[in-house]
Amino acid sequence: MKIGMLKLNRIPLSFRNYVNNITSILTKQGVEFVFFSKESDIPYDVDLYWDPFSGPRWFLRKVKRPLVVTMLGDYRFGTRLKDAYSEEINYMRKIIKRYVTKLKLRLKWTIFSKKVSAVITVSNYSKEILAKHLGINRKKIYVIYHGINHHIFNPNARKIAVNFDYFLHVSQYSPDIYPKKNIKRIVQAFIKLKSENPMHHLKLILIIPNIPKRISEDLQQNRHDIIIIPKKIPHQKLVEFYRGALALVFPSIHESFGFPILEAMASGCPVITSNLTACPEIANDSAILVDPYSVEDIKYAMLKIMMDKKLREELIERGLNRASQFSWEKSAFHHLQLFKHVVIYRGGCLS
Repeated sequence: MKIGMLKLNRIPLSFRNYVNNITSILTKQGVEFVFFSKESDIPYDVDLYWDPFSGPRWFLRKVKRPLVVTMLGDYRFGTRLKDAYSEEINYMRKIIKRYVTKLKLRLKWTIFSKKVSAVITVSNYSKEILAKHLGINRKKIYVIYHGINHHIFNPNARKIAVNFDYFLHVSQYSPDIYPKKNIKRIVQAFIKLKSENPMHHLKLILIIPNIPKRISEDLQQNRHDIIIIPKKIPHQKLVEFYRGALALVFPSIHESFGFPILEAMASGCPVITSNLTACPEIANDSAILVDPYSVEDIKYAMLKIMMDKKLREELIERGLNRASQFSWEKSAFHHLQLFKHVVIYRGGCLS
């Protein structure tokens, strides 16, 4: 099979991780990828075209072969307006921004509805939001979960060498991403937990690459028990943090998938996550689900992990089983099955 694939020079880490894994595995299985970045570079001797970057692009309306588009996100249409965009944007601007974004995307998908043979997304939650808000035919949307690298994230990795217990949060910073990660409530819950249990030598480690110094200082409040790591941690080192943590605290207000949930589980780290958006779908019954808007709920989940050794062991076991169901090989297999289906049937439902 020969696939013409859109390639962009600057893409977010999540896209890069996804694309690199899928193309690497499928290339080893005999799939040939022909990359292009603009209309003049479009190859015409291919079986299908794939835009893995939440397109479709306007110039792709002219292609004569089936077109598959991956939508990794849902543009936060499933979250409350005030949680969807940066706190630095005033409320009226948020209303206008969401309205304009939705209008543009619905218009795009109205134009491309017959051109696109299939849309890949990463959760059933995301599928429903895309269908509801962008008007994409549900029959054209296929849920294919991401995978994780079990060679790196596994319970046999060593733990980071520290002499204290700690809860862990892992995310990354950008003005639009930061509000949905719910970090202020995580810190508030931790401070409340410490005030009620002053004898415990406990810390909170927040790994948030690129977080501005002013926000970091505001979160820490001159406390030595809140440690913020503002730089990117390689996966080989990140797994050590997961391995040593009491739990990952990841009560996001919005996620279309949620990589840290599975990375932690695969590493043998219990998970506290949100009961909203895609988090409960990915975590299944293998994590403590909390109301992300409730500081008390988050605090109580942390307390249970800290006090109940049996519960923690059960969560570790269930998490390992859950994470084992996700792999990049499995994800690549389902991509290839869909690509073949699209080539043969030029769209239509995949049974």
